Amino acid sequence: CPWGEEGAGPRYLLSSSKDTLLKVWELASQHCVQTLTGHRSEIWSLVLSPDRRRLVTGAADRQLRVWAVGE
Repeated sequence: CPWGEEGAGPRYLLSSSKDTLLKVWELASQHCVQTLTGHRSEIWSLVLSPDRRRLVTGAADRQLRVWAVGE
């Protein structure tokens, strides 16, 4: 799901996949701006906290990762 307030700077999309990577896409340029590694198996779920400061990902290895979201 894209995040960022309308008209308040860049908007992003998060994607996860079976290749164990979490990618951050900048929507205006349609380019990947960051690739996060850390899981050892496919990422099945992700959720952004309501305050948009933490991202939690869950994978097939039964591990959760908590990521700090920065500007």
